[in-house]
This record gives sequence, C-alpha cells and structure tokens, in this order.
Amino acid sequence: MSIAPSTPQQLAQQASGLNTIARWLALDDFANEPAVPIDPTQEKCIGLPPSRQKEGAKTGHGVSMLWGRFSNAALESLDAIVLLGNQVIATLDAACQLAQRAPQARLVLSGGVGHATQLLYENFAASSHAPAIAASGLSATNAEATLYAAVAQKAYGLTAGRLIVEDRSTNGGENARFSIRALAEAGAPQATVLLIQDPTMQRRSVLTWQREAELATIETRILSHAVFVPHVESAEAGLQIAASQSRGAWTLERLVGLLLGEVERLRDDERGYGPRGKNFIPHVDVPEAVLAAYAQLISGPLAARAAR
Repeated sequence: MSIAPSTPQQLAQQASGLNTIARWLALDDFANEPAVPIDPTQEKCIGLPPSRQKEGAKTGHGVSMLWGRFSNAALESLDAIVLLGNQVIATLDAACQLAQRAPQARLVLSGGVGHATQLLYENFAASSHAPAIAASGLSATNAEATLYAAVAQKAYGLTAGRLIVEDRSTNGGENARFSIRALAEAGAPQATVLLIQDPTMQRRSVLTWQREAELATIETRILSHAVFVPHVESAEAGLQIAASQSRGAWTLERLVGLLLGEVERLRDDERGYGPRGKNFIPHVDVPEAVLAAYAQLISGPLAARAAR
C-alpha cells in the first residue's frame, strides 16, 4: 500500500527523512566513499571517521566491529556467518551465497517463533523458495531458523553439518546470546563473525552482539553486512519502496514503523536500549541528521499509519 502525503513537498521531505534514517541503521555511514574490496589491514570501522579507520574499532573487551564489501580473501578469514531472524528473504539468500563462497565458515541460523515469523512465512510462500518450505512440511508455527535451514539445504545445497540452527530466541538479545552459546557448544571458532539482519536492524544487531560477546568474554571481530540499504521513492500515488526491494521484504507501513522504532530504541534515554534505559546495548550517539529526520516524521501524518 502506498502512503500519500497531501503535497509533493511533504512527500519529498518524508522520503528524504526515511532514507536518511535507513542509511544510518544499515551502517551505511560511508556510502559516499569509493567502494573497495575489504583488506584485513584497511577495513572500515563503524562509527569512526575516515582518518581513524585503520586504527580499528576496539571496544576494550576484545571485540572489534567492522563492515564493508567482501572479497574472496576476506571471506576466507570468516569463522561464522550468522543470519539473525527477520522477514527479509534477501538476507537468507545473501547468507547462503556467502556460505557457498566461504566453505570453512559455519552458517548460524538464529530465530525462534517471534513477532516476524508469520511475516517471514508469508514472504516465503510468495517467493521462489515456496517449494522448499512446502516440501519440508513447514508452516508459520515453525521457528524462523527451521524455515531458513530448509531453504539453505534444499535451495543452496548446504549440508546439515555446515549449519548451526538456533531455534529458541524470540528477540535480538537472545539471537546474539543463544547464537554465541551455540557456537561455543559446537566447538566452532568465532574469532571473526559476519552478521546479517534485516537492514533496518543491522546497527542494533551489531551492538547487541558486541554486548553479548563482552558478557561471554568472547574475543571476536564482528563484520556487518547489510544486504541492501532500504530506499523509499516518491510516486504520483505517494511513497513506495524501491521496486528492486519491494518483494520479499516489508509493506511500506511496516518499513516506516521499523525505521521510527529503531531510532527510539537506539537513542540513549529512559525509553531506549542504551545505558540510560534498558542497558541492552552500549551508548549510541545518534547523528543530528537522523534525529531531525525522526522528529519531522514522528510529528507528521506518516507516523499515524506506521505499523508498529
């Protein structure tokens, strides 16, 4: 469904605000810099200006966080590729394709039955992966990780021995905590872990994994891979998600709700997930441009129609 603001100017402002938030949440901080393959000595570190990127983003607890595009050489350093439960089909495709390119890495599929499970199942049912789900006799009552595993094996030929299926988690904290535990119980190394999540939740997922790794005293390097950056476009009928991203992802209302909700969770105040609130993640400095976009959107007509 398209959401139609009252004037073209409002439409343009809303699209711009949504895209500003989406880029930040997907860890696309360096989008204006030239794209280069990752080199282990020159990886870009999230949250750092270009002048400090080569220093590394050490947190002080043996956890470092990096992101980028992945060359085959970089993929050879991976111990695990972790897909965290979400409704976007492209994240599973990307995780499986990367696993095919990095045969030494375990593929962790994380997700029990949660708020996005029904949406994930509906997206599968409308996708090319529907036969794999049907052949496995699965439904929306099955864990997200179980749905993922069926597709990973039937559509991508990944063996059960490559997979670690974590099917109990129901939120982002448990995704990270239970996946770290599952890797340890499997005796799998996790010195370098690549995280894939719904791009609207990518930033929070990386921060959550950082916190849980620190609590578990696991020394790890976190690589962040958003499969795409959500992009909203204007049309005569209103706002719409870019055509290349609209299938197997979200409705516009759902996307707007995710974007606004993530800003609220990442703000370090009494209602957020930072140290001043629920203390699920480290402190986050939200850029002024993101806060301004959020303020403009939350006070406008779009917020009332967002699916929370």
